[in-house]
Amino acid sequence: MPRHKVIIRKYDKGDYDRVCKLFYNGMVENWVPAYRRVISGRALLPTLFQLVQTYLLYAYSSSALWFLFMEFLIQVVFMMFFFYAFWGYAWEHLNSDMRDKELTYWTCRGVKAAGFYVATIDEEVVGTIAYLKESEDELEIFRLSTDKEYRKAGVASKLVAKIERVAAVLKSKRIKASTSSAQESALKFYNRNSWTESSRTAFTGQFLHGIEGVTFLKTVPTMEDCPPAKEKHKAGGVLPTVREM
Repeated sequence: MPRHKVIIRKYDKGDYDRVCKLFYNGMVENWVPAYRRVISGRALLPTLFQLVQTYLLYAYSSSALWFLFMEFLIQVVFMMFFFYAFWGYAWEHLNSDMRDKELTYWTCRGVKAAGFYVATIDEEVVGTIAYLKESEDELEIFRLSTDKEYRKAGVASKLVAKIERVAAVLKSKRIKASTSSAQESALKFYNRNSWTESSRTAFTGQFLHGIEGVTFLKTVPTMEDCPPAKEKHKAGGVLPTVREM
C-alpha cells in the first residue's frame, strides 16, 4: 500500500455520518472471527457444546439428509446469534453516546474529561477514537475504529499516539483499553504496541460463544517523552496545553 499522510484532528459534526459508519462496520465485522473461533476449536467450551449437539443430532436423526438439513439450520442460528451480539452493541451505542451529530457525550464535557478525534487521509475520515478520563490516574480509550482499506497505513497507531499525548498533558498515569477475545485484529494491535493485558472477563453465555472481555493497560509517558512534543521540548519550545491537544 502506498504511503498516506494521516492527519489527526478533533471531531466536527460534519464527520458524523462517516464516523457512525466506521464504528458500525468495525463492530459488526467481528461476528465472523467470533464464529470462526468456535468452529475451529479455539473457544473450548462452545466447541465442546457444538460437538455434543452435533453428535446428539446425528444419533437421533432419521436419515443423513435430515441430519445435514438440521445441522445447517443450527449453524445458521449460531451465525445469527454472533451477528446480533455485535450488531446489538453497535446499535446500543449509536443510540446513546453517539446519537447526536455533535457527539455531546464526548465533546461537551470539557477536554479534561472527554474528547473525540478522527483520522483523515485526503480529507476523508478513515479512523476514530474517543477518550474519557475515568479517574485522576486513568484515562480510557473508546470508539477506536479504522477503515479496512487503510489498516496498513498506521491509522490506529497515530490515533492511539494522540490519546497518549492527551493523557500525558492531563497527567494520567495509565491508559486503559477494552476489547473482546473475538476482535483478533485489536488484540494483535495492542500486543504489538507494548500494551499489557491486565484481565479477562467472561460474558454471559460463555458456553455458547466463548467471548471474553479483554482489558489492556499502558503506562503513560511524560509529556516531554511524547513525540512530537519531545522534539519540541528539546528545541526549547513550550509544551502544548490541554486545549491545544
